[in-house]
Amino acid sequence: MGFQPGNMSYVESFGASPNLVAFPHIEERDPSSSDTNYPLAKRWTNTLEDKVWELTHFTSSGGVLLANWELLNGGGGGGPLTFNTDVNSPANPVADELNVLGGNTEDNDILGIRSDGSSGLNTLTVQLTNRLTGDGTTVGASTINLITFPTTPPLADGTYFLDFIIVGYDVTDLTIGASYQVQCTITSDGGTLTLNGTPTREMVGDGTIFNVNLIDVQPGVGIIQLQVTGVALKTINWVGILTYTFGGA
Repeated sequence: MGFQPGNMSYVESFGASPNLVAFPHIEERDPSSSDTNYPLAKRWTNTLEDKVWELTHFTSSGGVLLANWELLNGGGGGGPLTFNTDVNSPANPVADELNVLGGNTEDNDILGIRSDGSSGLNTLTVQLTNRLTGDGTTVGASTINLITFPTTPPLADGTYFLDFIIVGYDVTDLTIGASYQVQCTITSDGGTLTLNGTPTREMVGDGTIFNVNLIDVQPGVGIIQLQVTGVALKTINWVGILTYTFGGA
């Protein structure tokens, strides 16, 4: 249980103040983002590790109030309390723990990489941008949509160079596989897509059992789909990666 000296101290003109800023909160732990029941500038002393914190500001995520505590001295350990990120900043460790993950995002960023701070939570994700992945299985001569771009139309107006890498493996025979690279350019105008020219396709491996097609599905809907087709009596596992480069106004 924490202890707050001066908890019922009397302040002239204001009366009793339960959380008087002048007195630190004393406890054998560090504060966390959920410790919100304190005024700004409130100090917190971790007597177990000899660390002093100060409440600097509040943020919110999904309607939940979050407290941002800043470490004022090194004490017996600890580290940065706040990590500023490219989007959804910041990421705040909880009990000196920060989850650092990797991920993809379809969002456009010319650098191809960015950091996401989870809007004050204790997760920081390093994301590869301009990127989509897909996987699936064809049984027999069935056709599946492996990648759909964008996942949430419409695309911003401009020109997009799309680069698809697709790998297929025949799990029936366990001996046959192939990889493809499909490239094309599309233009988006008011959400309507136009396929510019003819897509290029290169294949490495046994292509006799694989069929990879780039299909512009209803340009007015505003999506491009990459489809793959298997063959009779074969089960094929597919994995695809799309990266893109965007230029607009």
